[in-house]
Amino acid sequence: MRPENYHPKNGCVRYAQDRRPDLGLAPDDGEEHKGGAADYLDKPDLKDKIFQVKDGSERIEKGYAIVWEKGHPALGDSAGKYFGHIAIVEDVVVENGVEYVIVSQAGVDTNPGPTIYPTWSMRMKIRKSELIDKKIHIIGA
Repeated sequence: MRPENYHPKNGCVRYAQDRRPDLGLAPDDGEEHKGGAADYLDKPDLKDKIFQVKDGSERIEKGYAIVWEKGHPALGDSAGKYFGHIAIVEDVVVENGVEYVIVSQAGVDTNPGPTIYPTWSMRMKIRKSELIDKKIHIIGA
């Protein structure tokens, strides 16, 4: 599965579901702006897997999902503003003493290639310290 093959507007959820079948469908109660990435945070069967990075000591592993809440400033005025965003962790690396989380994602409508957060691409290298944010959540395996 190639992230760029998913629709730019809703591809992040479809891509995450394909990569992590255990996520299932994002909850959708028929309300406007439901059924998006951020709605995974309300899914009862995932509650025990969801955590936040509070001080950077938390362990993040390949296959985990990172969820940005609706309206997160990094999402701008896109579908993410109304639905949130989700990405899948591909690797965790340390470079020059700085820990990074490398993710793949879809639905961002940009060219592939590693970049530094918050510039969106289909592969993105995020400083782990940037995940210390009350509007960013991790869904463990």
